[in-house]
Amino acid sequence: PKDIVSGDFYFVEKVDDQIFFSLVDCTGHGVPGALMSVMGFKYLEQAVVEKKIFSPAAILSFLDRGVHSTLRQAHQTLDVKDGMDLALCVLTRQTSSGGQPNLHLKCAGAYNSVLVIRNGELFEFKGDRSPIGALTGNYTEHTMQLQKDDLIYMVSDGYEDQFGGPNEKKFKSKHVKELLLSICQKTLEEQKIILETTLESWRNSLEQTDDICVMGVRV
Repeated sequence: PKDIVSGDFYFVEKVDDQIFFSLVDCTGHGVPGALMSVMGFKYLEQAVVEKKIFSPAAILSFLDRGVHSTLRQAHQTLDVKDGMDLALCVLTRQTSSGGQPNLHLKCAGAYNSVLVIRNGELFEFKGDRSPIGALTGNYTEHTMQLQKDDLIYMVSDGYEDQFGGPNEKKFKSKHVKELLLSICQKTLEEQKIILETTLESWRNSLEQTDDICVMGVRV
């Protein structure tokens, strides 16, 4: 978090043979961002646990409608600029014809991407340019059959937007992807340390720009 509490949060839930996980970046940071986080977590939990919505794209649409409705009631205006960007994944265990278990990935995003690294190659499933809460409609669902040692990443924009370096410029999305590719062979705990130390070195004495959240999953 940039402050004591954060507008970035992660969500993980298991329902039957499916695992849902999401990284969410809410408008603002500090207390306003944290309040948005509480609302976002509530709607994600409601979608998955209560409503049994298992499609990532349908979950995002449900979240979009719920957040928009709540914010309109709170602001009592049609011009609501608050919202959230996120990426959401569903892992489903399937059994092949040969009896071997495998994992199937479904994902969708609102501005945020899902990154998958396999054997040193990065695949990006880009989120739609439709923030949650804007009531913009449908979201694109992506699918991928996973293999052992595949890595799934989601990163909030606080990392790439951090100012620093010799010219006090943003870190940028390109460098985030290059960094992840360079450390993907290491354990997740080692990767976490490298991500933290790299950002601290880049930031140096500059103030942290935004909340930052990185989520990594190894198959």
